[in-house]
Amino acid sequence: MEEHIECSWIPLEEFKKANIVVGTVKKAERVENSEKLIKFEIGIGSETRQVIGGLGLSYSPEELIEKQLLIIENLEPRPLMGLASQGMILAARDI
Repeated sequence: MEEHIECSWIPLEEFKKANIVVGTVKKAERVENSEKLIKFEIGIGSETRQVIGGLGLSYSPEELIEKQLLIIENLEPRPLMGLASQGMILAARDI
């Protein structure tokens, strides 16, 4: 059984600001010098975004190609290992 992690509550109005969309993985490759990070090219509508996600301990990049993932698309871009991430992947154990 997994350990429960304490969390702090956020107001529903804050959560509503997150724009959660379905994106399709077009390309995926491991981030150099990282065991868990994968660099994704994800199609969201007619746009392609680079998103860096920590799925590398559970999945190989090859098995994620053409998978559909939930993405928070309106987060401010953030550098991870020197690469810009233009969103956040939401994932559970099995994709």
